[in-house]
Amino acid sequence: MRKVQVSDDPAVVWLTPERCRAARALLNWTPKHLADRVTKALQVPVIAPEILHFEDFGLQLDPAVSSGVLAVLLDKVEFTTTEGEPGVVRKRHVGAAQGEGYVEWGGPRRRRPPL
Repeated sequence: MRKVQVSDDPAVVWLTPERCRAARALLNWTPKHLADRVTKALQVPVIAPEILHFEDFGLQLDPAVSSGVLAVLLDKVEFTTTEGEPGVVRKRHVGAAQGEGYVEWGGPRRRRPPL
């Protein structure tokens, strides 16, 4: 079994469009939801199209906004730091906080249909 290293240290991980999109998808957040959380954290207006342009076209975010997005995401997820294997993992406390009916990755528990 391979070992994958994860980190939530902003000095070790960096924000890429792919990681931002993957973290949002893992948390089931819309770009507007992420922008609202960053706005609340930074007290600086951030709009959803700014997040979308970063994710879709790779347009650079303002450094303050980029660090704010990273800080908001690192509160809920960890990024892999293994060379050549970019990825996102939900933090354990976030999955546990979802309560009954959710597994660690946040999806609802459902019985599979009989074979």
